[in-house]
Amino acid sequence: MDHLTDDEAVAKIAEMKSSGLPVWWPLHSKKIRELLHGKDYVAKPPSEGDEFYMALLPDSQPTDVKNDAEIKRIETAADFKIWADMANLIFAGGYGDIHPVDHYHWCEKGKLIP
Repeated sequence: MDHLTDDEAVAKIAEMKSSGLPVWWPLHSKKIRELLHGKDYVAKPPSEGDEFYMALLPDSQPTDVKNDAEIKRIETAADFKIWADMANLIFAGGYGDIHPVDHYHWCEKGKLIP
């Protein structure tokens, strides 16, 4: 929605809210968060028990792999972008729910471990 004007984005937000479908708003960009909540809003990272797409919080990380699957921790902005693009495509039908730049800081701080 970042490419929309503020008025267009506000209209799209209203449309999304009226659908009654769950939307995890803190995943959106700074622009959208400000339109939703005002300029002073600070998004909080997920807490234990929150659903957050394919992310696992630290206590939920698997310790062993019983098949030939590879579990890889995201450690770079480039890897996070790949994960965010996949999550957006698979879980959000191509919409940019997770921003590959604006949300990487959660990964860097260990608050989000995709």
